[in-house]
Amino acid sequence: MQIVTLSPIYTPLNLKAGIDPTSADYCEVLKAIPLQDNTIVAPNRDWEKPDDSYADTARDGYEMRVLLWKCRDEETGAELTYHVYPNETSMAEVTLELDNSLATDDIDADALDKECQRISRKVITRHSAELYKVLKAIMSAVPSRYVDPVRQVSSIEPKDVSWVSRTLLLTPGERKDPHVQALLADWLRNTTRPEDAAAIAAGALDYSMTWLNYAIVDESEEQTRMLISAMRIAQFFYAAQQRLNEKGQEAISQTMFIKKRREVERVLTDVQANMRLLRIEYDVHKLHLNRTKRKVIDQIMEGWDFDDLMKNGDRILNFASDKLTAIANRRAQSSSFVTELILFGIGLVAIFEVILYFIEYSREVATRPILEFDRPSLFFRLFASADADLLILFGVILSVILVFIYARYSRNK
Repeated sequence: MQIVTLSPIYTPLNLKAGIDPTSADYCEVLKAIPLQDNTIVAPNRDWEKPDDSYADTARDGYEMRVLLWKCRDEETGAELTYHVYPNETSMAEVTLELDNSLATDDIDADALDKECQRISRKVITRHSAELYKVLKAIMSAVPSRYVDPVRQVSSIEPKDVSWVSRTLLLTPGERKDPHVQALLADWLRNTTRPEDAAAIAAGALDYSMTWLNYAIVDESEEQTRMLISAMRIAQFFYAAQQRLNEKGQEAISQTMFIKKRREVERVLTDVQANMRLLRIEYDVHKLHLNRTKRKVIDQIMEGWDFDDLMKNGDRILNFASDKLTAIANRRAQSSSFVTELILFGIGLVAIFEVILYFIEYSREVATRPILEFDRPSLFFRLFASADADLLILFGVILSVILVFIYARYSRNK
């Protein structure tokens, strides 16, 4: 009997949101990944985009993983694979071999569950430092225009490994064993479909995958590989969405204390871009999966209440959009106010300039009547005899009247 666990973990590899694995730019990323060996595999390195993505309905036509890093833990004998994704969230897959003597009458599913989680956390953290060295070298080799800043860490602790899903991997013969059947019933009792245990024992079902504790009957290697892949994809997107929701909530909290509007805009815009692109990637990924795998992923997501997580993400997006709209409106109001202030200043200068011009010209006319060809008009005589201070005061009053008229017009517009 085997147990396969899957755990979302933080990995310091963060490519720019929106880099398509099928694009020419992605070649720069592939160049930075070490050549394939028994430890490192780059799924997209030898992958060629088919002319028709839907010609083969049995195979997947899209691959998001940047690389796979594999090793064997000598102490426990567990097989470990890190499935590294491009957005700081990756999946650690641990395969544990269980002694057949565990299948006894008094086996405790809860104790087995906790022990598998403990071993998985220990194995994952033990090899994380070596993985992180590889990823740091890749991040350094990829051109800076393709990467975003990451939180620099050298390794992870057991407490950093959460949401560990557990899958009982049974052989066709084990499903008929009464002890294993009892274990299976206990294993699935807290899932959304505990009745699947009886259906699996009766041969009506080959798997049950709804909530953290899963079970698969290993009827064929291809089907088992497909089901585990479906679990990994579902859990990755759930974990990535949850992480973005948490970052979004943190960003919204920060905006309450950030005074610089440009910094607030940058934080909220990053949240929006990453969250929307993750949604796009999720939809694109599902489009290229075969029908059975899509059904399994939908079943897992339903058990995990993924729709509720997405709705919370939508609320964060809406809040960010409203906040950005409010910032844009305030900026527009500020710009409008500054523009109006500049125009008012220009108008004020123009009024005083005209007044001073008339004073100067009127006095010139009064002293040199020939400029009027006969004698100065009453208008020019008034300006020539008027006190300059009174005329400037008149300009100020006129300006105030114009401002008042504009204010009344703007309020009623």
